[in-house]
Amino acid sequence: MDEKIKNFLQFKGKNLLFVSANGTIWVAIKPICDALGLNTNRIYKNIREDFILKDVVANQPLRDTKNRLQSMVAIPEMYVYGWLFSINSSSDVFQTYKKQCYDLLYNHFQGTVSKRSNELTEKTWAERQAKIIREKLKSENEDYKRLCELEGKSLKHARNLKQIDLEIIDTQLNLFSKS
Repeated sequence: MDEKIKNFLQFKGKNLLFVSANGTIWVAIKPICDALGLNTNRIYKNIREDFILKDVVANQPLRDTKNRLQSMVAIPEMYVYGWLFSINSSSDVFQTYKKQCYDLLYNHFQGTVSKRSNELTEKTWAERQAKIIREKLKSENEDYKRLCELEGKSLKHARNLKQIDLEIIDTQLNLFSKS
């Protein structure tokens, strides 16, 4: 077992420890609880009762901050972040941390809903402005009218070509399936 011990995270002066074993990063629970002001016994109980976490929690040999090898309750890193959001605690330290996590998630996704809304607003505005300019040009310029007609015909022929291609493919597939 690879026992390279490192600081997983410095939080409120606490070292959150982890160990790499057989390609999995195991994160010790107790240091996280201590750093976040959580009741470790209650957290252990909740983990043992959690439908998913109960199957992944394990004792792992980890070196503490004094380099002593100890068996610590740990979960794989891939479950730590979801586990943190499952915790219910009124600890001020934990609530502050949880708020930071919410902010971090929002900033990571950059407010996808509001970002999309802003993009739709900008797109609609640009389309309206283009339509106003197009109508103005259409009424003032015969060459522009002709250009619009030719673009319309080109689009119509592109759709017709696509339909013909689909029919050819369908015919070929039918021939292939009969042989």
